[in-house]
Amino acid sequence: MVEGPGCTLNGERLKKRGVGQQVKAVSGTTASKQTKCEGSPYDILLGMTLTDVKTLGKELFAFFEKDVCIRMHFLMNGSLRFMHDNRPVKKDEQPLLIITLTSEEVTLYEGNAQIRSSEECQQRYKDMQDVDICTSNFNAVRATNLVMDHPDRLVCDVILDQLVMPGVGNIIKNEALFNAGINPNAKVKELSKDLIAHLVKMNRDFTNIFYDCRKNGKNLQRHFRVYNKTQCVQCKVRLIKCKPGELVRPTFFCPSCQINTTMPAMKKINNSMLGWVGSKEQSPWICQACTLENKPANNRCAICLTPRIISKANPSKTCGTPPTKDLSTTFNETQENCNLKRKHPGTPEVQVGKFKFRMLSKSPPDPSKVTSTPNHTLLSQEHTVKTNQSNNLSQTPSYIDSSKDFYKTYVPVLHEGCTGLPKGAIVKNILCSGHKQAAKKNQVHKNNENKGRIFYSCSRRQGQSCNFFQWADDHHPKCHCGKITVERQSLKQNHNNMRPFFCCSGPRSKQCNFFVWADQVNKLEKPLKKL
Repeated sequence: MVEGPGCTLNGERLKKRGVGQQVKAVSGTTASKQTKCEGSPYDILLGMTLTDVKTLGKELFAFFEKDVCIRMHFLMNGSLRFMHDNRPVKKDEQPLLIITLTSEEVTLYEGNAQIRSSEECQQRYKDMQDVDICTSNFNAVRATNLVMDHPDRLVCDVILDQLVMPGVGNIIKNEALFNAGINPNAKVKELSKDLIAHLVKMNRDFTNIFYDCRKNGKNLQRHFRVYNKTQCVQCKVRLIKCKPGELVRPTFFCPSCQINTTMPAMKKINNSMLGWVGSKEQSPWICQACTLENKPANNRCAICLTPRIISKANPSKTCGTPPTKDLSTTFNETQENCNLKRKHPGTPEVQVGKFKFRMLSKSPPDPSKVTSTPNHTLLSQEHTVKTNQSNNLSQTPSYIDSSKDFYKTYVPVLHEGCTGLPKGAIVKNILCSGHKQAAKKNQVHKNNENKGRIFYSCSRRQGQSCNFFQWADDHHPKCHCGKITVERQSLKQNHNNMRPFFCCSGPRSKQCNFFVWADQVNKLEKPLKKL
């Protein structure tokens, strides 16, 4: 989606090149829609003068005479082009709106345009202008208060709300949450005011980077820390990809770095804003329902989704949190169901696959009488249950490091035809027929029977590329419908996160129940090296 900085640049160009000129003609697919009696509603613009251009978040307002305004929104891939622009036009790209001025021509592609009242648009601009993430007089205090007005919503949804901070898009959201050290699955009421204010600042800072790169033609992707990444640049832990909340937008976060805690900067971190964010030393916490040891950043159990219980008397202490090395310390006994003693070396462990469970009791068990618990409920009959007992009482108890075990149980393997390769990746062992150069991997996005399939094409830019085309998924298994399957990624926040699988390529309502993990399919070709 075109985010706030891109819309702001479009507004600056239109204001510089078009204000003061008269409208000579209006055309395009939107303007060609005529009613039987009145004709096209855009005919009212003929002869009018463009008086002003303003932007608010992702909206562009072009003000004309006689209380007429055109409101433009660029949606996912919209663009505004001017006369003598060198950008090539795609073959299937139709101009949505063409406004011919005295000495300029403005064309809107793949967006949305509406005629509205200038008075209403001016009022909306005045009401929200100081919280526009791209404005020069940004009011951080008001933006912080607007975020806090939504305590029960996920923070990842609130900062994308265009009625809270206009202009924030999905890229800015992901990078700002990482730079602020905030878990996107956290609710606003779980964050302190200082942390929310820091998040607002991180949104503003990355917006400035975004604007500078788009204006000066710099590479924006070199500033990405989590967006479309698989590994954290800070701690090297595998990132989690999910689609949480109301908007279900792709979200990337690090379970080790983003733990909703700020501390003064101790040292500068290479190429990251996380120098201003630190994490307090925390321990994994034990779920009271299924006894799974969860990461400190998780607010819900990764298996049964039971909410984490936090003591009201001391929010810094969580019921079910494993102990430190001091075994004589006891849990905070503010709630009846949390009167649990610290973990004793003799407490039995139950391991189910890659998960570790702690058998909880109100008093430390006798190490000589510790046995496996047959009544313990297993999550899957396919896993082997192992009971580990500690024979050495002087040994310091060990805990599962979820950042190394739980979130690294699966490491994606990139193979030919796998969508794990990013869009536009150069595949060195596939050459195009015209230039004999390394081909580029792409994915079909059109709404047809081949949507989701991947293919190879010429890697040269448009206008210089040959007509090379080759399907890259011929080795994929066929579903029960007899079609080539498409490869997708699991977005569940567990040990299978970002693990690729094959499924039916049809629409969700018409899909068959075919499902198989990609790493369990016998590859017909040798795997590619990671690019």
